[in-house]
Amino acid sequence: MHLPRVPFSHVLAFAAGTLLGFAIVFHAGTSKRASGTTRSDGVPSGTNNAGTRTMNNDRTNNGGTTTTNINETNGEPRIFCLVLTSPENVRARAVHARDTWTRRCDGRAFYSSSPDPSLPAVPLPVADGWENLWAKTNAAFRDAHRRRGGAADWFLKTDDDTYVVVDNLRRLLRGRRGDEYVGRHFAAAGDVEQGYMSGGAGYALSAGALGRFAREGAAACLRADTPANEDVEMGRCMERLGVAAADSRDERARETFFPFAPEFHVASRRAASRHPEFWFWNNRTYYPLVEGAEGMSEAAVSFHYVKPNRMYLLDYLIYKLQVHGLSRDDAT
Repeated sequence: MHLPRVPFSHVLAFAAGTLLGFAIVFHAGTSKRASGTTRSDGVPSGTNNAGTRTMNNDRTNNGGTTTTNINETNGEPRIFCLVLTSPENVRARAVHARDTWTRRCDGRAFYSSSPDPSLPAVPLPVADGWENLWAKTNAAFRDAHRRRGGAADWFLKTDDDTYVVVDNLRRLLRGRRGDEYVGRHFAAAGDVEQGYMSGGAGYALSAGALGRFAREGAAACLRADTPANEDVEMGRCMERLGVAAADSRDERARETFFPFAPEFHVASRRAASRHPEFWFWNNRTYYPLVEGAEGMSEAAVSFHYVKPNRMYLLDYLIYKLQVHGLSRDDAT
């Protein structure tokens, strides 16, 4: 009997995702299992004397935004998630983000060029396509400010193929009070001294930063209808508005936001040796690049270019898988 040969890239992807899941589950999952119960879908539920979060069923309003009932008893930062999608990607990508990581946001909205009740999607008067991404991001943030400006502390923008560990993002944002934005920090050529945050990895604006953007952005920043690199332009806009580009690295100076899928970053030494001309290696990161898992925090926040099946895999590894008899020290 001959078994089908599995491509090495598939084996590598599975191994990388498994190892990463082990690391993150000990960071995000240990306290979850110690302080509260877990629903069968992996979402923390119930409250204890320390005031853990309670998550109930979602409510969707007429505008398409969704609010999660959360019992805020512990002062954790409230995160509203904005996911940009398009009509052709609603079922191919966005529904999988809806059914996995975005359930842990304190509110969420999916933005598209057309309404879609299956998400639901908030329609924006902006055509799809890369050349309109700056305009689409502008419109989404302004809509979120208008609808939910006072109901969240942070506003996270992602693509529909980004996966976010929302619990780790809350930890990262805990205690931050200034007008700032946070994400995977890249250096920018030209007049953006403080650099910019990767659009694909996602970035979060504080409520104060979003307020400045909504009130002053039209005058201070590039016109929304001008084709531009959305993430670089947001960096330039934030700098002009006096919003600081915050450091998102962990206590050991390891990165938490990742612009590619987990397996790329885990095996980045191998990729760098095979494709040295790739832009990622060419001094684009704001901080010194540490290749491989050594440069990745176990409190990872986000990954980009995550295929739908891997969103469910990450959800399982992070929120359900338990390694019995193995301590966190053993895992590292």
